[in-house]
Amino acid sequence: MRKILLHCASAFLLLPAFSYAQLSWTEKPPMHEVPKEFAQESLIFMEDARELNYKFDSKTKDFFLYRTIHRIVKLQDEKGLEAFNKMVIGPSRSGEIVDLKARTIKANGKVYEIKKSDTKTSKDEYGNTQYHVAFENVAVGDEIEFIYEEKRAVNSFGSELFQFGIPTVSSSFVLSTPDHIKFDCKGYNGFPTPVFKEDEQGKTATYKASFAKIDALKDEKYADPDPNAKRIDYKISYINDGQRANTWADLAKGIYTQLYTPTEKEQKALEKYIKSLNITVDMPVDQRIIKLEKVIKEQFVVNEELTDEAYERLDYMIEKKTTTERGIVKLFANAFDLLQVKHEAGITANRFKYELDEEMELWNYLDIYIFHFPETKKFLLPTATTMRYPALGAYVEGNKALFCKRVSLGGVTSSVQVFREVPCSKIEDNITALVATVNFNEQDLSPQIKMSHSFTGASSIGMRENVTLVPKEKEKELVKALMFVADEESDILSYQFNNKGLEHYTDNKPVEIVAEIKADKLIEKAGSKYLFKLGDIIGPQMEMYREEKRILPISIAYPHVLKREIIVHVPQGYKVSNPNAADFKVTYGQQKYGFISSHSMKGNVLTVVIEEFYAQPRYDAAEVEDFRKVINASADFNKVTLVLEKI
Repeated sequence: MRKILLHCASAFLLLPAFSYAQLSWTEKPPMHEVPKEFAQESLIFMEDARELNYKFDSKTKDFFLYRTIHRIVKLQDEKGLEAFNKMVIGPSRSGEIVDLKARTIKANGKVYEIKKSDTKTSKDEYGNTQYHVAFENVAVGDEIEFIYEEKRAVNSFGSELFQFGIPTVSSSFVLSTPDHIKFDCKGYNGFPTPVFKEDEQGKTATYKASFAKIDALKDEKYADPDPNAKRIDYKISYINDGQRANTWADLAKGIYTQLYTPTEKEQKALEKYIKSLNITVDMPVDQRIIKLEKVIKEQFVVNEELTDEAYERLDYMIEKKTTTERGIVKLFANAFDLLQVKHEAGITANRFKYELDEEMELWNYLDIYIFHFPETKKFLLPTATTMRYPALGAYVEGNKALFCKRVSLGGVTSSVQVFREVPCSKIEDNITALVATVNFNEQDLSPQIKMSHSFTGASSIGMRENVTLVPKEKEKELVKALMFVADEESDILSYQFNNKGLEHYTDNKPVEIVAEIKADKLIEKAGSKYLFKLGDIIGPQMEMYREEKRILPISIAYPHVLKREIIVHVPQGYKVSNPNAADFKVTYGQQKYGFISSHSMKGNVLTVVIEEFYAQPRYDAAEVEDFRKVINASADFNKVTLVLEKI
């Protein structure tokens, strides 16, 4: 998306050149000893060094960021050898690789060098040249080493990630800059914050940090690796000892300038458009928001490929019904003003990728626009085309957002920044409910099931779109995927959708799928008995049976509860010999999470009631054993098979 950002790259033109010290490339490289804690790993980064230099380019008469990466990789086994005997090195979208060399270092000390000119090249999706490096004569036990330098356009903000799916023995970070420029740097998740130092001549400033022995970031279930990985964020904060640059206040002012300063022509076009919508200021504020959102999201196409700035003018976008993300936010903001809806325009990030840190004025992660309404204390996502107020995606819930709050003084309007945490939805609002009634054919005991599957709140996100927008010819395919028990679409005898429509995000009426299904695959004959796979009715469940030591905190998308009721009409002349197999009770932490199921018998009707719940979106990694037991209880229920035998 086009973020509302202000950069100060042009200020580098005023700065003098300075020297650049390249990372070391030892002529006779030694073999490295593997720490015992990493001995079982297939691959190890023995060294991962980053050096960032802001320097003058004499050809272009401009400043650029020169970023150098130096890595030494130990190949421990065949899996590691296969994964890293060749690689592709490419630049960022705005960059180019200016130098590259690589080599294989044999266990016996022999070295096979690879130069930039020895590599094959290709073009990436942006037309930049990338280099294909194939390491020569490489075998298990060898090391490979490579170093490359990338020239990038200067950006005021940046990050360096130091934790991956491969462990690292030694990591280092150096940022060098003319002393006219001052940076803010911060380490996260245990990586130290770089230390600032000026050289004796006072012409160059450096920021340095290092860290030893970083564990591999494994693929852990129910985890958000990105915000929890070790990294360094950095940003330019001062130039020429002037006023602090790239502040949150600057960002709020940028939002104000780009959204709330329409021309007279734009304003007239907007007034005419709003008048045509039959939305009036005497309507309740919620109704004004709801009606405006519906119209804009249904009428306008958002296209981020547009490069003509005319599409961000209100008059032009209203005529063409096409704009960019920034343009649609501008349309909403000024329409809210005309309709006297008090609001604050803001910006946030996907919380599964980045958690906004007020102390570190980093803008480059902020790419999700959001509105806050002080009167209703609710939020709206203007660029989420299929979402409806006040529903929010889980990816913004629980994260902070920066809002532009407009203030007037002496007839002059300006803006200040305000931080708000986007609230998490409540467990009682996010319900998945399943009711299944099972009857058996008298001749062969084949089961037929009437099922109702319904979703509310965050649990309905995606489902409302599917049910509302699915083509008629794809409806049975959708029902089959949701009901789990049909082998073929022909097994679906009937179905219907209730509460279709995106407008039900607003009233939170449950979107519901009701179907009658032949479920022959749930029954098996075993001698004189029948085995009925009751557990399959709830659908396949996640499991966490085999997992290494937990590193990351536990994260689920949102608090929610799953309620299931299965009503089994036991056929005449038969009994269920093991009804207790359906009974589970696993709960922890004052009802923080749990899985409870119980059965009751009345006449020939067996009823199983199940409740699975997760009251918070996040839990500490230390809770993983308890959390795992709840997840596995749900998976274990899948294995519940009732035994039907003759009375």
